[in-house]
Amino acid sequence: MFIEIKKQLKNSVFLLCLPLPLMYSIYTAFTLDLRTNREEETFQFALPNKERNTKYLYYYSHSGFSNQLFGLANAAELAYYTNRTLILPPILQHNVRIAGPGCAPYKKSIEFIETAKLDAKNCQGDPSNYVAFSEFFDTVKISHATGVQLVDLKEFITTEPILLSQYFLGNRTRPLELIDFQGTCTLNYTRSFSELVEYFQSIFASHTVAIIPSAFFMPSGNITFKRSIIAAEPSSKLFSLLMGIRDRIRSNLWHNYIGVHLRFEDQYKFICEKEDTTIFMEKIHYALSLMQEKNKTDRSPSVFFASSAQEANKCYKLILEKAGFPTFDLGDLLSGDTGTERLSEIFRAQKSIILPVLDQILVSLGKRIVLSGQREKSTFQEVIRIRHKLGCKNIDGFC
Repeated sequence: MFIEIKKQLKNSVFLLCLPLPLMYSIYTAFTLDLRTNREEETFQFALPNKERNTKYLYYYSHSGFSNQLFGLANAAELAYYTNRTLILPPILQHNVRIAGPGCAPYKKSIEFIETAKLDAKNCQGDPSNYVAFSEFFDTVKISHATGVQLVDLKEFITTEPILLSQYFLGNRTRPLELIDFQGTCTLNYTRSFSELVEYFQSIFASHTVAIIPSAFFMPSGNITFKRSIIAAEPSSKLFSLLMGIRDRIRSNLWHNYIGVHLRFEDQYKFICEKEDTTIFMEKIHYALSLMQEKNKTDRSPSVFFASSAQEANKCYKLILEKAGFPTFDLGDLLSGDTGTERLSEIFRAQKSIILPVLDQILVSLGKRIVLSGQREKSTFQEVIRIRHKLGCKNIDGFC
């Protein structure tokens, strides 16, 4: 059951007459929404009930790894405010599924729901290609930090065979209407987060398992909530690998480094001789001046370089080294016990998933970061920014 409370009632004597659990729920809803700076908005929240963890939420995951992280964060927030357990989808290889621009996600929303259902069938048919989020991130700590109950799709398939048959293997629970969570394709404005919750309930309130289209295209309720997922603590496997990488960085005196990432379009054909490096090198020298000013030294720091185009690594490493910057990349760090040939033994995942995860984390842990490329907005680089602001907070012992 849902109720609406105006923010003006926050200090009302009315609150003193409520049971303590309900008062806490109201306080949580108020404090979360206040941080979004929408002071006049009515916020909708769910009353605690005995069925809190008996309903589930699943969603169509798509695009690159970073888009999948943002989708997970949005879906987790929706699950929290609709009292549902979030079913975690597998991590997909880069752009194996896409959503499309503009109103394409709205027009294909029913198609996306049907595609999301196939995740369960694929997991049952060939589990060897299934990559769980828990391979890289501590999902138990994510659950504790957000208050969202999480269950991996694999586990859901095993523990909920009746719901699996009803919602994933059949068609009778499919919504009859196209779904526009943002509202931009059917309304003259973008829905607020509380309106999103109300809209969701109008469609899925009676569904024990709500399977929704892209969670990436949703209005956000709170950035603090997102940070706990996008910059989540690493799994024990990933943490152990990062500690081995840390030791290699220190042994080569690379520890005070600038983290660099260049984002190119997916189909871009990289040719080193045609690259204009002027703006890029200006950013490098600016980061250098900030580090030298802070550390009171003239010594050039090292540079950790990563790029979406692997051909760029060799090219830019040479450019940076000629400019006096000792430069290293993931290939220099992964050898011997932490070599790339052992990554598939450590993680149940393809290298095409593992390597971008490592690049993203290592760039973000630089003393300064330089992000550049052909795209004005890059979710990969946005994840780096969020992680960089937290520093080593969620990877204790690296710095």
